[in-house]
Amino acid sequence: MNVIELEDRAPSHAEAAKIRELYNEGQLDEAAIISIMRAEKPHKQAHFKLPQEKISRFFAADTPAKIITQTIIKALELWQSKNQ
Repeated sequence: MNVIELEDRAPSHAEAAKIRELYNEGQLDEAAIISIMRAEKPHKQAHFKLPQEKISRFFAADTPAKIITQTIIKALELWQSKNQ
């Protein structure tokens, strides 16, 4: 099993570029890959999926996906601001 598999995800574009840069410089090793893959990503947003049956309890069937997404994001932002 390689390091990328251990991280259970493919590297992002920025991570892949850094890995390629270190490889080209002859400085790539397992520790470098782990460091890149586990580095704090300040602009990274959490992603999650809501099951359709849960969404349909709160929105009409003809509600556009964009409106649903905006509403959920706003609700999460409000929740986060109250819980900080």
